[in-house]
Amino acid sequence: MQRHRNYYDRGVSGSNRVYVLLLILIGILTAAFFIGGYRRANGNIDEYGNEITEGTSVDVSGEGTTVSTADAEAVAEKFYNNSVFVGDSIMAGFAGYASSSEAPEFLKKAVFLASVSYGVGDALKPAGSGVVHPMYKGVSQPVTTSIAEIKPERIFINLGINELNGVSAEKVGKKYGQLIEKIKEASPNSKIYVISLTYIVNGKEKEHFTNAGIKVYNQYLESHCKEWGATYLDLASKMTKDGNSLPAEYSSDGYVHHNKAGYALWVQFLKDTAVKYINQ
Repeated sequence: MQRHRNYYDRGVSGSNRVYVLLLILIGILTAAFFIGGYRRANGNIDEYGNEITEGTSVDVSGEGTTVSTADAEAVAEKFYNNSVFVGDSIMAGFAGYASSSEAPEFLKKAVFLASVSYGVGDALKPAGSGVVHPMYKGVSQPVTTSIAEIKPERIFINLGINELNGVSAEKVGKKYGQLIEKIKEASPNSKIYVISLTYIVNGKEKEHFTNAGIKVYNQYLESHCKEWGATYLDLASKMTKDGNSLPAEYSSDGYVHHNKAGYALWVQFLKDTAVKYINQ
């Protein structure tokens, strides 16, 4: 009986060893599976190029969304691939920045329709009315005419700062609504985005041209964008530190225009915008 028990005990011991080895193997395979899934979920593999990317990420404020820098660049290239930017001298400055070696690739294909001292009211006037409209293919013409030719997927507008000196936000804002209607007639399938005005450098406000007035104007635009079938983009809050003025370090003239540091903030803002609205 003793021998029988010893033989039986040895058999159980051998079975335990096999069982333990199987558990270890299953554990290794399970760990490998979950680690691979974690890496894919956290963006360490670039879905656009199937290459390993850096761990740098971009947080889209207010959305709780974080994407890798490489993915944000790829999304921006797709988002702005067929886009038009409409504006005045501030936008013209951004057009210059977009053509520089410092600008990201996603801006290279964008079309800029911008003219110095241009306004919302100017954009509503026909060719030959004395207004210097933005150039397109060597011709100065109303932005609606150019947009009708381009038929862009997306249109970004930043206008009004030249008209707020002594003119009410509501009056300029109503013209903005008229301009959007004309743009929709020119290119019905385009998505329209209204970029808020940025502020004046602290201490440089005029009697009838103030940061408070710019805020009122931006609020008017934001409250009417849904009615106009447009999307409001709050650039102003990204280019202020005190919530009320443009920091001098972002200004090229110590007044309202932007320098390279300021336009670098535009770039980041546009990347965040692309990530936020790419599927809308």
